[in-house]
Amino acid sequence: MQCFSIWYKGKDEKKISDLNPSPQVKVHLNLWDFSLKNDLWDFLKKNRNNTFPALDIGIEIQNILELEKVTLFIPVSYDEITIEDLSGKLHIPETNQLVFNMPCEFRSDDDCSRLFKDNMEFLLCPVHKPVNGKEEYETACYQEQGITCVTINCANITSLERYQKKNINNIYCRFRIFGTVLLDVLFNKIKRNSDWFLVSGHISRKIVDLRINRERDIDATLRKKMEGNSFELVSMQQVNFLIMEPVSNEILTTEGENMTSRIVESGWDDYIGGVPNIKKQLDDHNIMAYHWKQDEEQPKKSYSKMVRINEYQSTIIMVMVYIFIVLLLGILGSVCGSIIFELFVKPCKAFLYFQDILSPIQNMLPQTQEGAPADLSSIGFAFLTMII
Repeated sequence: MQCFSIWYKGKDEKKISDLNPSPQVKVHLNLWDFSLKNDLWDFLKKNRNNTFPALDIGIEIQNILELEKVTLFIPVSYDEITIEDLSGKLHIPETNQLVFNMPCEFRSDDDCSRLFKDNMEFLLCPVHKPVNGKEEYETACYQEQGITCVTINCANITSLERYQKKNINNIYCRFRIFGTVLLDVLFNKIKRNSDWFLVSGHISRKIVDLRINRERDIDATLRKKMEGNSFELVSMQQVNFLIMEPVSNEILTTEGENMTSRIVESGWDDYIGGVPNIKKQLDDHNIMAYHWKQDEEQPKKSYSKMVRINEYQSTIIMVMVYIFIVLLLGILGSVCGSIIFELFVKPCKAFLYFQDILSPIQNMLPQTQEGAPADLSSIGFAFLTMII
């Protein structure tokens, strides 16, 4: 299964369509693509293992009073990725404005942390690991049926007195997943042609293939279990998808949605963190953000985005291939020159050499009456005379 799926369940097993007010879900996705090597020097320094893609996932839920749970399934094993909660990074006003692309206010007290944006108040829900295998937090991540599961317990949130006092009705959680396994989940690499080293050896092509809630791509066993427990696939009011790529890369998409792009601001380095040389790349304006926004009047059950990326790169393998080609051409040129000399130049030199020898002999021969030189027998006789 290579598809993300988001499910929700109403309280008392009510259908989502019967809930009033109806919950609204918005999804924010930031893909930081550091999966390919853009710096030959970094490659030589063996920093290859420190480059991998990172995916930030933000889930915004409005009107949670009638919801029991919201569950996100990530199609990778829990042991193959690292999950980092990002709610602690949202207390910086500058970071908030970069993440949400609008002014936001953060407030925190002993009971909870809250975010104010779009004239609404959101409870920030940190993502925790379960304690002793139990979901004791409002939001928890764990493994289920061999894949990673993140669950938001809306019923727990609305039942706690400290949240009831603040009349919390909206929640927001944000976390990051990273690991090399995401290369298989989010990317489809394009096989190179047999003449890649002559035509496009410096270009690496790949396709970002993001799928959310596509029913045909969801594991049948998982879907049967969730539907049997009165869960429904989330209807997404809005999806924001950003890809962060080096400016030298070329982004191609054939879909009709509008795309905007901008240079990634240097203030992101505290937010992303942990990536080698990220601050230098941001300060040098070497990273571009490409943004696709789906904002529908009627929420959609599924979302998919396919983006083709051409990356211009130099690797040690490519350099060695070109050096080998240059040496091979030099060797072939030398061999061809030797063959031409043996077959054509050397016989010509021998012919010219014998012609120089025969010229004085021919001048020594008696002339015929017509002025022509004597025949070959006369030449042979004269040659013997010279030797004696």
